[in-house]
Parts: sequence; C-alpha cells; structure tokens
Amino acid sequence: MTIGLGAIYAQRSQRSESPLQTSFKEHLKTAKEITWTETKNYKEATFTIDNRQLSVFFTDDGRPFAASRNITTDQLPLALAGEIKSRYNDYWITELFEISKEGHSEYYITLENADRKKLMKSDDYGQWVSYNLENVKM
Repeated sequence: MTIGLGAIYAQRSQRSESPLQTSFKEHLKTAKEITWTETKNYKEATFTIDNRQLSVFFTDDGRPFAASRNITTDQLPLALAGEIKSRYNDYWITELFEISKEGHSEYYITLENADRKKLMKSDDYGQWVSYNLENVKM
C-alpha cells in the first residue's frame, strides 16, 4: 500500500510542473540543480551552468525581468573594484553579486571585519552606497 501511494505522489509531482518550469527546462537544457522559489511578487529559478550559480526572476505571468550571478572582485567595474581596495581594505568580502535588470547591472557586496558588517550596492555613478535589506523590492 505504501509503495502505491508513493507512485501516485510521484506522478502527481511530475504533473504539477508549471508551464514556466517546463519551458525553462526546454530552453536551458544544460542547467543543473534547478530550484524554484515563489513569493507573492515573483518566481525565482536558481540553477548552475558551467559550475556557475545563476538566478532568473520571473513575473507571475512567466516573463523574466532580472537575472543575478555571484561574481569575483575582478569582474567588477574598475571604479567599484578600486573603491573596495582603497576604502575597505580592512574588510573581507563575504558576498558579491551582480543583478541585471532592463539592460542595467547593479552590484551588491557584503563586507565584514571583526567589528562590523556592511551591505552596500552600486549607484548610478559607479560608487558604493550603504544598503538596507528592508528596502529590497523586486
């Protein structure tokens, strides 16, 4: 009896895949480790391609509106990388990622030292500004 219920659950899970998930798999065939997160404002697919973790954000009707990827400091624009080296050399980087939205990239960084933790984002002028997680809107 348990085996039969497991098979029914597996079939129901396969059938419950959304059209967005099916389309995603068809278009990004090399994507691995795909996970989906759904909030009231968007759906997010996180996956790996060529050993890089990426995320794509979708509207409720399935249109992609943003993408993000983890990056290294040598992938930052020169002005942003230079500011980190000159102003924050007593911190280490614990997180760094790029979000591309509507053809524009924004960069987010978390810096820490023994006493402080800073979350910052790039502004339109190529500088770092303090950032508050409570202001995040997608």
